[in-house]
Amino acid sequence: SSIEIKEDYKRYVLRSGINKYYIYFSDDLPYKPGDIVSVSGEIKEINNNSDFNYKIYLKCKRIYYSMYLKDIKYERTIHSFDYFRYKIYEYYQSNLNDEAFMYVKSLVLGYKLDDDINYYINTLGIGYLFCISGFHISILCLGIEKILSKFIKKESLINKLIISFLSFYIILTNFSVGVLRASLSHILKIINKKYNLCLSNLEILSIVFLMLITFNPLYIYNMAFRFSFFISLFIILSSYLLNIKNKILKSYLMGLLCYLASFPLSVNMNYEFNILTVILGPIFIYIFSIILIPLVYLLSIFPFLSNIINPLFIIFTNMISSLSSYKNLIVYMKSINSIYIVIYYFLYFSTLVEFERRKSHKKLVSFSIFFLFLILNKNISLPSIHMINVGQGDSFYLENDGENLIVDSYNTNIDYIKSCGVKKVDSILITHSDNDHVNTLLDSIDEFDIDNLIISIYEDESGIIGEAIKKVKRVTRVKKGDNISILKTRAQILSPFLDLKDKNNNSIIFSIEIKGISFLFTGDAEAPEEKEIENYYNYDFVKIAHHGSDTSTSSYFLSHVSFNNALISVGENNKYNHPSKSVIDSLKDKNIYQTNIHKSVVIYILNSKYFIYAKSYDEFFLNMISKLLNL
Repeated sequence: SSIEIKEDYKRYVLRSGINKYYIYFSDDLPYKPGDIVSVSGEIKEINNNSDFNYKIYLKCKRIYYSMYLKDIKYERTIHSFDYFRYKIYEYYQSNLNDEAFMYVKSLVLGYKLDDDINYYINTLGIGYLFCISGFHISILCLGIEKILSKFIKKESLINKLIISFLSFYIILTNFSVGVLRASLSHILKIINKKYNLCLSNLEILSIVFLMLITFNPLYIYNMAFRFSFFISLFIILSSYLLNIKNKILKSYLMGLLCYLASFPLSVNMNYEFNILTVILGPIFIYIFSIILIPLVYLLSIFPFLSNIINPLFIIFTNMISSLSSYKNLIVYMKSINSIYIVIYYFLYFSTLVEFERRKSHKKLVSFSIFFLFLILNKNISLPSIHMINVGQGDSFYLENDGENLIVDSYNTNIDYIKSCGVKKVDSILITHSDNDHVNTLLDSIDEFDIDNLIISIYEDESGIIGEAIKKVKRVTRVKKGDNISILKTRAQILSPFLDLKDKNNNSIIFSIEIKGISFLFTGDAEAPEEKEIENYYNYDFVKIAHHGSDTSTSSYFLSHVSFNNALISVGENNKYNHPSKSVIDSLKDKNIYQTNIHKSVVIYILNSKYFIYAKSYDEFFLNMISKLLNL
């Protein structure tokens, strides 16, 4: 039904009955939407390899499985809606310049923007403008109504044509959540006016919400759904403020209200607050409504104007690219937890009610103070150790007294660390150079401006490690017996002691004590390396080596190391069957924390005591609701 093209693969969505499947290709196969194919392969459930609930995200799209393809054979092509939508996509791609095509495919057909411009708009916090929603549908319907009114005098016929168009447009955009909400709202407004139902805009929004949630209960976890409804809700609640004649001032207020309505959602996506957004957001709304959207719709009807109009799109792209480069105006923020989000929206709602009733502005003061608290909250932190849920790999983040450290770098660790409000990291320690410990090393160095790379004395300078050495100012090579100063304390290096000619058994093993709480990090050390280490002690926490493989955590190790808590970084349903049952059995007297079960685990330290928080606690209600709905 659809194709997503990346640099190194194609991803197809196949529909069979009511089920949908993801199938990945590295080859350039000629299939397109509308093709009927016979496939064979191994069907598997989709796993979560980070704290982001990928399963729920795909269930919102009614995709439940992935397939490891063995064979695929073309049968025939049918002229389905998928085929029709793809042919329109191909038509615009062939007849528009690159820049114009990018905007038309996004703002008319509902496709994702290219990665570069997506980065620009997310940095500026104006992503909501590029998701087709009520803003775009209102402009579109207004334009259609004005054109039709010149030829058709009967209002009822114009309304029927608009309803027909919106129904077609919902299908054309593949039932995009924003288009569904906006179109259904517009249709209900037409019906409300015709039959004098006296429904308010808030009641219409509520009816549409109930319709969509009934159709697909998991929409509640869809980010586009949340953006669309939160922004629409607060625009309706702000109608009193927006009842002004000055178009520029109205545009500014609209932009500010939209930004405040989406603020917690945007922060939890990008972990940034861009000061330029507050200043320029309303200007972007004005540019969109007056220039960009009309030009996009004009091109969708008259593609031959592409050469004339395309320079304007290039100017706009260059403008947002330049503005997004002002990093000094970006405040890096922590992700906002659920309790704070509830408080935020309660205060925002109360402030708007206070304005409408023309009472005192006490709530505005409270809301402003809380808004500043959320922005400055990143400066309030306890010493902590984070075992990041990166799937079948390792990555830890440590902070203490204003200094921080990354231990190994894999998969989604960068997004997680950004969610802690981190802009700069002092050092990164790589236990060894296996891919599941280093595949995001170069990106981590770039993202967090890391100066110091800590590696084993036996680590060679090939591959990713060699590239990383070129990027940092200082390389610290360590061996058994070294003591290094990190995190305002000292870490003792317990291994490697000699070159065992094996990456796992050349892992850096080190211990560190933070505010009286001791930790042992073991990399992927296996039994041969474990047996050679002499100076083991008692620890509060031990990172279990090699994801719980039975080649590690030997009887020798367990007889020489005393600890209370075991940390295992491991992927969900991994092909290695980690952690091994024998290892789990050997740890039965310990408190065991696994990323495939508990998600990311944070150990906070206060007054020489530790407190453990697992991200899986956040999933409790989500899992309970899913089970109740039998989804």
